[in-house]
Order: sequence, then structure tokens, then C-alpha cells
Amino acid sequence: VVGSDVSMSRGGDMGSLWRSLSIWYELVTQRCSRKQSAMEARIQEILRNHFIGGGEGVPSSVAFADLPESVKTEIMRIQEEFKDEVPDEITNLVTSFSWMATHDSHAGRLGVFETVLESERKRLAARASLKALFEK
Repeated sequence: VVGSDVSMSRGGDMGSLWRSLSIWYELVTQRCSRKQSAMEARIQEILRNHFIGGGEGVPSSVAFADLPESVKTEIMRIQEEFKDEVPDEITNLVTSFSWMATHDSHAGRLGVFETVLESERKRLAARASLKALFEK
């Protein structure tokens, strides 16, 4: 919701605070879902490379304990990266939404949402800076 139609008014109409929060919630949950899908794809790729590289066919299922240590270590590293990123996003989302839902004033809720959006702006700026460093 961008543009002159955004009033952050009370209620659930388009452009209202609660509608904007609903869109924000969808954005964060979709981003977390994409990260989870990317993690699962990376793990599948590691497993495929292990079995194909070893001259074996890719089995329909495999026990984690039966994998070589190097494969297990790589999978656990990927899972740790995911655990480091996603729970923080979900925790921040739940915390800020809980605070806004219980705050007595509309201005207070807007202040919390402004802080959330500023945090996201900083995250995106840092990401863009890192991306620019590696593209040179």
C-alpha cells in the first residue's frame, strides 16, 4: 500500500493501519516461506550431488544417520543459517503485532509500525550495500 491513498486511519479499509499491517504480515510470512523453500532446495541439491557423484542413483528416502559426516555437516550448517534468520523475523513480527494490538492509542500503534518499517528499511539498505560490494 503505497501512495497518497495511505492514510493509516482507524478501521480495516484499504489504506488503514490494520490493512497495512495485514499486508506487512503477508510479506514477512511469504519471505519466510521463500527462505524455507530455498533451504529445502539447497539440501535436496546436496543430497542429489552426493548420490549422483558417488555413482549411486538417488534413493526415494534416506536416513540422516546413514549419510557421510561431510554431507550431514553441510545440511546442519544450512539448517542453522535458516534457524538464525527466520525465527527472528517471526518473533519480531509477533512482538510488534502484539504490542500494537494492546496499545491504547492509535498514535502509539503508528509509532510501533513506523519503527518496524524503519527497521526493514535499514535491513534492505544493508542488503543492497552487501550486494553492491560483491557485484564489483
